[in-house]
Order: sequence, then structure tokens, then C-alpha cells
Amino acid sequence: MCRWGVLVLVGGLVTLLGVASGTEPAGVLVEAQGQVQIRRARTARWFAARVNMPLYSGDTVRVGHDSHAAIWFPDGTLRRLKAGARWTVQKQNKQRPCMWQELWVSLRHRFRPTPEKSLTAVAAARTWLKTNKAGLIALAPRNSRVLDSRPQFDWQPVPGAQGYRITIGFFDAAPATWETIVKSPPFRYPSDAPTLTPGKVYLWKVEAIGATGGDSAWFTVVPPAEARDICFTLQRLRQQGINPSAYAVMAASFLRSRQCYSDGIHLIWQILGRSPQDPAVQTALAELYDLVGLSGHPAPINPVPSL
Repeated sequence: MCRWGVLVLVGGLVTLLGVASGTEPAGVLVEAQGQVQIRRARTARWFAARVNMPLYSGDTVRVGHDSHAAIWFPDGTLRRLKAGARWTVQKQNKQRPCMWQELWVSLRHRFRPTPEKSLTAVAAARTWLKTNKAGLIALAPRNSRVLDSRPQFDWQPVPGAQGYRITIGFFDAAPATWETIVKSPPFRYPSDAPTLTPGKVYLWKVEAIGATGGDSAWFTVVPPAEARDICFTLQRLRQQGINPSAYAVMAASFLRSRQCYSDGIHLIWQILGRSPQDPAVQTALAELYDLVGLSGHPAPINPVPSL
């Protein structure tokens, strides 16, 4: 009896995940509003669909009344399914444009089981605190490449601070620093400040004035040509018309593959403010936090604008 129970459990997991050794997903479900169900290939059971669920060749999707769904494919196309539709996923044979291929590769890691460490960090992403009991923390950019040559600096404020001193360290021909004092986060690097050279590593530090607290992190600016390519890919992805949460998760995965962790965090912050209970968004933020050394910290209360 115990053995049979284990077989049933394993069979159920395979049905839900649709993961077979050496099998690559044919697409990913990016919208599922209302009654949307999936039946895996060579199975008879239907189960409720979830956004960001991988779909494989032979899987069938059916959509109930007053419902709709959308499937995104590696070649950048989007197939929408209206109420009452039933459609079987077919493997796409089109040649993938370079940017979509890279985006697809960046998404594939999300189809694997989430590491226990990331699941532990999800608890931090779920918490929306009004104060940060851990002290002043440099949030972004933090140990990451950034797309903007005039990055926006953000940190978790501390009670009682009358202002904050921002210091940026330059390590060119001779070590030098640039600093300014601001009232509160966030702070945009000004145009009259020293130019940030792409590819060079900079250290920035934030210190509270009139209160205790300080933190620092490093960042480097992405070369302009690469930054344009990344932004163009994100723009094309946004034009697919998928829902904001699915776009944020997919875009964050792509930014993560380019080591632009802070830009991915900015984007997730914006969406998390609208959908704080979305588990896919929470997990995406937790994974990025883990990469930059923010595991265990909550999202900020005032998310900065996304890309």
C-alpha cells in the first residue's frame, strides 16, 4: 500500500510539472484568467493552470467560459486562447531570433525545482514592512551591473535620520571619491557628476546623518551597445501584451542572465507593489536578493519605477 502511494505521488508530480529528462518546454503559459486547465501529453487528468507554467509538445490547454489564456513561445510569438478554446501545444520549428533565444535560455532555470535556499528567502520577499529593523541597507545598485550610466541609488532608510551622505569611490589612475548629501532615497546620479566609465567597478556608500547606520555595495555600468540590446529585448517582450506579473518574472530572468540583478530588482519591486501575493513574483525577487546579498531583507515600501 505504501509503495502504491509513492507511485501515485510521483505520478502526480510528473503530471503537474511535465518534466521529462531531456525534454525542453515548447512554451510557457503567461496568462491564465478564469477557468484554464491543462492536460499533459499521454495523460487523462486535467488540472488547474498557473501563470509561468511550462508547456510541452502534446499538452492540451482548455479555456472555460468568461476566461482566456496566452502562451509565449521561444521564437517570440504569443498565442491567445479565448473562452471555450481547446488547443494542443505543438513544437515550434521556426528559427529563433537571437534575442528571443537568449531570453528563452534565461527562463529555463525557472522550470527547475526551486532550491531550498531560495524558498527560505521567499519569506522575506512576502513581508511588506513600514520600517526596517535591520538598519540602513544599500539596496540598489548592489553588487551588480546596471544599464543606466546615471544609475538610481536606493537604500532602506532609518528612523531619525536628518539626511544621508552618498559617497562613490573611483578607482582609475588614482583613487578618488565623489560625495553629496540628500534628504531621502532614492537618488539619481546627476549629469554634472564625474562620468561613470562602462566596465569599471565603482563602490558606493550611504551613511545616515543624525542617526546610526551605513552600508556599501559595488556596481559597474553596462557598455552602451549591450545596454541598448538589452533594453530593446525588454521592449519587444513588453509589446507582446502579456500581464505585468508574467512580464516582470520573464524580464527579471533575462536581466539575471546578463548579471543586471539590480535592474531586475527594480522591476520586481514595481510589480510587487501591485501584486504582493503573487508567488512567482515573490520567488523571482527572493532569488535576485540572494544573488546580491540581501537574503532575509524585505522589499522597500516605496518601489522605484520599473524599466
